[in-house]
Amino acid sequence: MTDAPARLALEGVHFRYDAGAEVLRGVDLTLAAGELVGLIGPNGAGKSTLLDVASGLARPTAGRATLEGRPLARYGRRALARRMAVVPQRPDLPAAFTARSVVAMGRTPHQGFFASERPHDVEVVEAAMRRTDALRFAGTPVGALSGGERQRVVLARALAQEPAWLLLDEPTAHLDLRYQADLLGHAATLAHTDGLGVLAVLHDLNQAARFDRLVLLDRGRVAGDGPPEAVLEASLLSRVYRTSVRVLPGPPPLVTTDGGA
Repeated sequence: MTDAPARLALEGVHFRYDAGAEVLRGVDLTLAAGELVGLIGPNGAGKSTLLDVASGLARPTAGRATLEGRPLARYGRRALARRMAVVPQRPDLPAAFTARSVVAMGRTPHQGFFASERPHDVEVVEAAMRRTDALRFAGTPVGALSGGERQRVVLARALAQEPAWLLLDEPTAHLDLRYQADLLGHAATLAHTDGLGVLAVLHDLNQAARFDRLVLLDRGRVAGDGPPEAVLEASLLSRVYRTSVRVLPGPPPLVTTDGGA
């Protein structure tokens, strides 16, 4: 008996909200263990919806979504949370909870609600906070933290799940340059050193240029899938983003609109 493939896969996925227009149209996407993949495209291309389908939050109206060879729909929420963690774009955090309390929520899939912390849980939570440089404000209410500090807490909560797969929805939105660089550095380390499969929705194409692979969405379809130097191509980007784009050779390539420096 062969092992299940270590990948997250969407095959021919379509999705629509109720009776509305299709948001995803025949999307094929795979994410392998240890791979750092950026999901890019203009506003309204379907990036966040694709992430919802890939995380099991939304079920495709047609096609298949599988994790490690098993349909996502067959995972219970706790079982899926032991394998996959999601960092949302706008996390809803209880302002009065301390940073450590929020990170400890990541242990719920492993211990259940209202269960007492075991020594292993304590170790995992502290390691996740240390890794994201959040341990220094462990006792601070999250409502008193900056945007960058809260994002570190949310990432630490995801790591406390001990996932094999990590999905990030615009993780650098509203962060300054230092926090953007730190967070993307964490994502690269998680993929390349720890072997997680990491899929991140990104708006900044120059950040995306540092990923292993890019998937470019255009009106719910995959318009490009490959290494950054293949996807970040001027004529393709100009067509998809509907504006004149220049790409300066790298590595990594530098993307700018005409008139940009």
